[in-house]
Amino acid sequence: MQASNRDHLSILSANVRGFQTNIGDLIHSHVIPHSPDVVATVETLLNETIPNNYGLIQGYTRWHRRDRTRGTFGGVAWQGSEPIQFLCTHLDRLLHQFSCNHTIIVGDLNQHLIARSFDELLTVYEMPP
Repeated sequence: MQASNRDHLSILSANVRGFQTNIGDLIHSHVIPHSPDVVATVETLLNETIPNNYGLIQGYTRWHRRDRTRGTFGGVAWQGSEPIQFLCTHLDRLLHQFSCNHTIIVGDLNQHLIARSFDELLTVYEMPP
């Protein structure tokens, strides 16, 4: 997270479809011009062979990665609303446990596949789309 004196938080969430091939475009087209406080990426296609400091952006902490342990692809297969239900269950527990006032969810939730359940999640937690 970048130090900021602003009274709001800005987040850049990007589906990079290959971190190694698209990090330059992400930095130069989006990070540098907009200076978001947080940068989150999905579909990185990274694994343990790529150093943890790869793609380090000046002024930001190192990436907190969740690499694939098998395969050279990124993505998840979802069926029905199970992932949204899983998220709701854990989100309730975390919100209660830590007395959270604000919630931010980023990632490739594939909401186009489960539109109704995703809309219900947003409604229940009074989140903007």
